[in-house]
Amino acid sequence: MARDELKLMEASIALAEELSFSRAARKLRVTQPTLTKYIAELEERLGLLLFERDRRTVVLTEKGRAYIAEARLAVLHGKRARQAARTAGGDVEAVLNIGRSPDIDPFLVSTLLSVRLQLHPHLKIELSSRLSSDLVHDVLAGSLDLAMVIDALESPLLSMLEISRSPFYITMPEHDPLAKRDSLTLEAMDGREWVLFERQEHPQLYDSILRTAVERQIVPTNVHHVMTAEDGNEFQLEDLLPSADAGPEAAYARNLLLDALEFEAASVNRRACPNR
Repeated sequence: MARDELKLMEASIALAEELSFSRAARKLRVTQPTLTKYIAELEERLGLLLFERDRRTVVLTEKGRAYIAEARLAVLHGKRARQAARTAGGDVEAVLNIGRSPDIDPFLVSTLLSVRLQLHPHLKIELSSRLSSDLVHDVLAGSLDLAMVIDALESPLLSMLEISRSPFYITMPEHDPLAKRDSLTLEAMDGREWVLFERQEHPQLYDSILRTAVERQIVPTNVHHVMTAEDGNEFQLEDLLPSADAGPEAAYARNLLLDALEFEAASVNRRACPNR
């Protein structure tokens, strides 16, 4: 693969991911006119329109979608070929880039890090932590070899292996009457204040919670959003108590009896030849 061809592929992939010339240019660390020139040159070479654009929007065409899928594979294989060549002599450590969601059980992570492969004694694991949606994006882009994620959407470009399933839990202050129950139904949450993770944390789970509530005609009085479990507990204990004189309280967790709202942890990696 010629160097300039790889450069044009990387430019098209960045634009397909960002759908913005300015953001894609920043990502590639080039100027916006340079990126525009790359895309125009690529489309001229192919004789195809990969992107429909005007001053405000960029949209990937169907032909563009097909091209980007194969371009990602070409770039990924090029990177792996270079890495394989560098590590073939055994003197250089092979690097396995793995991403993990902050919600993955720490025991699974420590187990992974403890594994030693006899055939790859110099294998080095580089671990990073991001939101599940970002990790899937990185796997598809080739910057991660493997990711451990929560409730990832299936894709023909990905191989997925379920690691574990965990029930969905609801937390509340100890003074709450529901804290006396061993488990809860979603109906018990009707007409109450809800604290949910921001949608970007788990888009599929977030949508499933609200969709199930609508289907069952369960309506919260208000929905508050937080980014972490610690923020959620703090919010409950400080903002939802009946009075400031209530004193310090513990947060109780109760299992939600609803199979549709389980956490599925899975490992995902890129398929070598999707749809083939």
